[in-house]
Amino acid sequence: MTIVRLAMALLFVTVLTTGCAYYYKVVDTSSGQVYYTTDVAREPNNVRFKDARTGKEMVIPTANVQSITQDEYRAGLGR
Repeated sequence: MTIVRLAMALLFVTVLTTGCAYYYKVVDTSSGQVYYTTDVAREPNNVRFKDARTGKEMVIPTANVQSITQDEYRAGLGR
């Protein structure tokens, strides 16, 4: 019974550490500027997020938000 509990605990920790991150590419459609972030708030007339490059809070009225992979996110940031 202890082996089953240990296996369940390891599975739980693995899921917590690997499956909780989301990555986004935000494109300002009026200027073409591209931003990367891990959190996006979609408001009625704006998209609000924290730019991963600068750390600045951004509010863009005309934006295209795409969900991307961690590899695409890192490549976009040049990491």
